[in-house]
Amino acid sequence: MKKLMLILVMSCFGAGCANWPEASNQALNQTSVERAPKEEMKGRVQHVVLIWFKSDVSEQYIKKVTDETKQLTHIPGVITVNAGQAIPSDRPMVDDSFDLGVTMTFDSVADMKAYVNHPEHKAFLKRYIMGKVEKLSIFDFQ
Repeated sequence: MKKLMLILVMSCFGAGCANWPEASNQALNQTSVERAPKEEMKGRVQHVVLIWFKSDVSEQYIKKVTDETKQLTHIPGVITVNAGQAIPSDRPMVDDSFDLGVTMTFDSVADMKAYVNHPEHKAFLKRYIMGKVEKLSIFDFQ
């Protein structure tokens, strides 16, 4: 009975993923990624923010927020800040629906938490983000 269940589960899994390897390999071959040496990234914390602004927010405002976001590097603990608009893509697995993407690098989780609670970060959110966004997603990883 256990063997039969295992065969059924594996068959269902295999059928559901039949086109996955080909499609994903094609997509991955469309782009090349340069990677930093592992020693450079060891211990680094990445903070990724994707923002979808409300429909009444102008492109000019989004550009202003993008520029102001790049100025947050002076807050203690912040190593790098990158900000920009989504790159349009015809690849089905790419979500290019967001208006502004931000990546920040910190040396530690403690540095990232200190940044999140820093008065200048809170003032930035109040001035440029709160009340202006439809959706906001944050991804933190190390």
